[in-house]
Amino acid sequence: MQCITIIIFVLRTAYASWDVWWTYDGISGASFWNVNPMWKICSEGKQQSPIDIIPKNLLFDPALKSLYIGKQTVSGSLRNTGQTLLFQPSKSHSSISGTGHHPGSPGANKGFLSRQSSLSFPMSGGMNARNLDQTTPPVNITGGPLAYSYQIEEVTIHFGTDNDHGSEHKIDGNVFPAEIQIYGYNADLYRNGSEASHRPNGLVGVSILVQIGEVTNPELQTFTGALSQIPYAGMSADVSVSLRGLLPSTDHFVTYEGSTTHPGCWETVTWIVFNRPIYITKQESKLRGFCPRSCHLQNSKT
Repeated sequence: MQCITIIIFVLRTAYASWDVWWTYDGISGASFWNVNPMWKICSEGKQQSPIDIIPKNLLFDPALKSLYIGKQTVSGSLRNTGQTLLFQPSKSHSSISGTGHHPGSPGANKGFLSRQSSLSFPMSGGMNARNLDQTTPPVNITGGPLAYSYQIEEVTIHFGTDNDHGSEHKIDGNVFPAEIQIYGYNADLYRNGSEASHRPNGLVGVSILVQIGEVTNPELQTFTGALSQIPYAGMSADVSVSLRGLLPSTDHFVTYEGSTTHPGCWETVTWIVFNRPIYITKQESKLRGFCPRSCHLQNSKT
């Protein structure tokens, strides 16, 4: 009986540590997330993200509207989670993770799409946050392919060791130095991100690809400027940022139905991937020297 008690204790301890155990490479990388029985969908799901977007396979949808993100500046906590950088607005009390618009920085290219498109693919492939300004209203995402209003819950920043690694989504096989993902939950139907992550039409993910350029996006610079304060996992820094200001200067995007790109890989995400990047200078690309616990090489689900 004593042995059984010990085994149960060990198993409970193991499950309690899953959220800090996973990484993006090695024996704790995406290929092994399904070792956790609660994350089986990470390998068995039919609409898993991220994906490689192939422009020639895209379908133009004239009914799609422009995407709108609230313009207010929000205060929150930028945290080194050990896997990535996580920003949570101060009024966000739950987490999705296990976490019109306005021109971005100058120099935007023509993009890999000419119009708004829907992406169709076969089903078989395809330190804690601190409370800051409690009066800050939530920032919502509306428009585009969305039939509901989604409240922004968190922002994750993915990066790599060099310019050839970093983004989770690919464009025609091409990887970008970094990718910003803005997650929101369906505030019309659900109470918070934790509830919405398991429900239909629960989440939206807005993907902003980051390229090396001559001028750094000012809002991205807010994040990179705080990195020296959070060199180790579990550390956080207070920042204020306009999430709308992170968007590139385009109304064109790809949208598809997918999943969260972290455990538990819930297939409840409407993804919106902009067809132009924002920019960061080589001097400002401190993300590369910041590798938390294991530097993000690339999500092997792609």
